[in-house]
Amino acid sequence: MSIELYTVTGYHRSGKHLGLLPGIPQELLTKPGVGQIMQGTEVLLTLPDGETRTAEIVHYFMRVPDAVADLSELDDLGIILVLADVNSEAEVPLGTKISLE
Repeated sequence: MSIELYTVTGYHRSGKHLGLLPGIPQELLTKPGVGQIMQGTEVLLTLPDGETRTAEIVHYFMRVPDAVADLSELDDLGIILVLADVNSEAEVPLGTKISLE
C-alpha cells in the first residue's frame, strides 16, 4: 500500500539541489513509515502522463521564511525532497505525484 506524500507544484533551487515543492505536509509525518523517511529512501513518482518510476531521496530540508516569530508558523511548511539524478524541472514536471511504497 502506498502513501501519497504530495503533488509537485513548484521548485526551489538551493545551491546544486533542486527541491520539489510544496513538500510533505507536517500532518503526514505522524503516519507510520513517513516519519522515518531519510536519505536513501525510495519513492514512487507518477508523472502527469501516467509514467511511473522510482527515485532515491538524497537530501531533504524545510524552507523557513526569514522572519519566523512563532514556531507554530512552521506548521504549514513541508519537508521538501531532493531526489537523486533530478537536476531539472523537466525531469519531474509539475503535477508529478510523489508516494512512499
